[in-house]
Amino acid sequence: MAIPALIIWQLWKRRNAIKHGEKMSLYKVVRVINRYVGLLAKSRYPWMQALPQQWTMMVTYLEEYTPTIMCRVVQWKNPRVGIGDTNRLTDHDKGAGGEVGGTVE
Repeated sequence: MAIPALIIWQLWKRRNAIKHGEKMSLYKVVRVINRYVGLLAKSRYPWMQALPQQWTMMVTYLEEYTPTIMCRVVQWKNPRVGIGDTNRLTDHDKGAGGEVGGTVE
């Protein structure tokens, strides 16, 4: 939703500038929108540092972008026998609310 709002805001600024006697070319509006869309994309996706500055190239780049997905296998292993012991906190120790157990190394 940020890009449509950005475009409408820039068009509104141009309309008001022209209405109040200032000059603002359509080329300048397109350039500003292009710049802000690039900045928005870079802030949203900081790993995309090679994002093109030209609108058509930027759209093509974003449409063809495929993120790199990295996977890492993580396995849990039982602790060796004798590594730790289980401590239990009772209602009396905790203040209220049952028992809590855990392993302390």
